[in-house]
Amino acid sequence: MRLDEHISLRSGRVRRFLLHYILFVMVGPQLVFALVQFGGFDFDHGAIKLFIPALFPLTMSALFVFSEPPQAARSEPAAWWRWALVGALMFGVWAGSYFLVGTLIDPARVRFLPSGLEDWVPFRPAFSLVYILLYPIFLLPFLAVRDRAAFRRLVVGYVLMIATCSVAFLVFPVAFDRPVLPPPPYDVGTWILSLVHGSDPAWNCLPSEHCAAAMLASLTVWEANKRLGAFGFFTTVLIGLSTIYTKQHYLVDVLAGYGVSLCIFFALRRAKSVEGALARRRSKAREASL
Repeated sequence: MRLDEHISLRSGRVRRFLLHYILFVMVGPQLVFALVQFGGFDFDHGAIKLFIPALFPLTMSALFVFSEPPQAARSEPAAWWRWALVGALMFGVWAGSYFLVGTLIDPARVRFLPSGLEDWVPFRPAFSLVYILLYPIFLLPFLAVRDRAAFRRLVVGYVLMIATCSVAFLVFPVAFDRPVLPPPPYDVGTWILSLVHGSDPAWNCLPSEHCAAAMLASLTVWEANKRLGAFGFFTTVLIGLSTIYTKQHYLVDVLAGYGVSLCIFFALRRAKSVEGALARRRSKAREASL
C-alpha cells in the first residue's frame, strides 16, 4: 500500500469512527430513556456519566469501524476534518450566542403565554434524557455531508437559524413557568433536568432553538444519507416531545422552531436551484455567441 493510500485509509477511519461515535452518543440516552420511562429502572448518576458519553459510544464505534471493509474508509471526502473543525466552532457560536442572549434579556420584559395542551401533558423528567440529544445531533451533519455545496448550505443555514432565534428572543422574550423540582436525592431523569435548569435561561423559548437546530440538522443529514436522516427525524420528534414533557416549552415554541428551520432549509435549496439555472443560462449564452 502506498503512503498516500495508507494516510487516506487512516483519515477515513477516523472520520467514520467520529460519525459512529456521534450516532451512538444519540442512541445511548434513548436506550436509557426507554428503560427509565417504560421499564421503571433507575441508574447511578456516575454510571450514566460513564456510559452515555464514553463506554457505550466508544465501544460500539470501534466495533463498527474495524469490522467494515477498507473501501468504506477510502471513500470518505478528503476535506472532512476541516468541516468537523467548522462544526465544533459553529457549536461554540450557537451555545455562546444562546447563553449571551439569555443574559441580555431583562426578566421584567418576559411574557408567559396562555397554556393549552401543555396543561394536559404530564411532567416527565425522564424525557430530559432525550432533551440533551440536541448536542450530538447538532454536530451530526458536519460528519454526514459529503460535498462542499451541502456543507456551505449547512453553515449558512445554522447562521440564519441562530440569528433568527436570537432576534426573536430579544424582541419578544417568552418564558415557561417551570415546575419546582423536588429536593435531592434525584432519580436519573430529575438529576439531568436539574442540570438543565441550572444553566438554561428560562426565557429563550419562542421559537425553540432546540427544535430548530435538530430539524435543520436532520434535513441536512437526510439530503446526504436517507437512513441517517430517518434516524435524525425520529430523534428530532423525540426532542420536540421532550421539550413539552419536561415543561421547558409551549407547543407553539416547538412548531415555530421546526418552521424556522424548514423555511431556511428550503429557501437555501431554492436559491441553489435558481443559481444553477442562471449558471446554465449564462453558459448557453456564451456558447451561442461563439
